[in-house]
Amino acid sequence: MSYIILGAGSVGFQLAKQLVDEGKDVVLIEKDAETAKQANDLLDCLVLNEVGNISSTLQRAGIEKAEYFIGVTDSDE
Repeated sequence: MSYIILGAGSVGFQLAKQLVDEGKDVVLIEKDAETAKQANDLLDCLVLNEVGNISSTLQRAGIEKAEYFIGVTDSDE
């Protein structure tokens, strides 16, 4: 199963960690550079330091093949 998670704050990070630990394929999208770097350093998954509401970012994340998209941000955009 493949997952795309938008937002690497505390909820997104913990969710990504759990899914990676379960052997799932995870792509994490985070717009804040420092948060993205920290997630990249600590998780064994692809972390994109980009804005997640742009179609090119979602395509790069593999949205067409993802089984789940989970948005955990403080924005409803």
